[in-house]
Amino acid sequence: MDISRLKTFCAVVNIGSFTEAAQKLDLSQPGVSRQIQALEQEVGSTLLLRQARGIRLTATGARLFAFATETLASYEAFLAKNPGDASRLSNTVRIIASTTPGEYLVPALAAGFSEKYPGAHTEIFVADSALVAGELIKRRWDVGFTGRRAPGTQLAHYVIDSDEIVLAVPVSHPFANAPEIDAAALAGERLIQREDGSGTQDTVKDALRARSADLPEQEAAMSLGSTKAVVYAVDSGLGIGFVTRRALDANQSANVTAVRIKGGPIVRDLYMIYQPARRNSELVRAFIEFTIVSSHSASTNDN
Repeated sequence: MDISRLKTFCAVVNIGSFTEAAQKLDLSQPGVSRQIQALEQEVGSTLLLRQARGIRLTATGARLFAFATETLASYEAFLAKNPGDASRLSNTVRIIASTTPGEYLVPALAAGFSEKYPGAHTEIFVADSALVAGELIKRRWDVGFTGRRAPGTQLAHYVIDSDEIVLAVPVSHPFANAPEIDAAALAGERLIQREDGSGTQDTVKDALRARSADLPEQEAAMSLGSTKAVVYAVDSGLGIGFVTRRALDANQSANVTAVRIKGGPIVRDLYMIYQPARRNSELVRAFIEFTIVSSHSASTNDN
């Protein structure tokens, strides 16, 4: 008897709905139905009756539910005492990340994790910062990486790195020879911005506001969906824009240089976020631990 089918069966009984159980288990509703049907074929009897107000257990279903509840509890207790060899883990860790960690940090983490656990697979989706926390809360992904905190969400935040945000300008621009400029000097400039929901853009606004300064009221010359695109646009002479130092260094260009805004460096933390209350798989727990250890090792080496 398949343990995953027992888990699905118990979820349907406890929740009282195939559809809601599917959402909680991150499965399709037809997938849940197929698992219940497979169980019914295995025991040779109907287990659940669908009714207008939900579902009802048959006599056989009630006996199986009692068996499944006890079996799953014993199985979880066994796994807790016998974690096994993590190097033999297999399956997929689903990762959602905002642009900077998604392009410049997560790929290396995923590669290192796959090297340590050859059976593991990582799926990485890059989105803007505003989406990351919400997608995690909906349990569409296992782990997230972002450049800003999501307060009030019951998500755990672990700092894995930090990054400075600078103003990227062409080397021929008047700002290029100045180590730093006033925010007010941006008035009238062709400003290339990230899209709404970008952590980079929000960090700049928050930092300037804390310094009693704001970006001048002006319409952006263009809005782009990635830091790479902003660097390329600046390189092409289309304007100037805020990017992370990490992105500027990675997309090296002899035609682009970094300038700071007066008041000191604008630095933000980069976080790994996840749901600590969620019953994560052994593989996901291994990835979270691997990331924490890796970030700690990197920090120690930097110091």
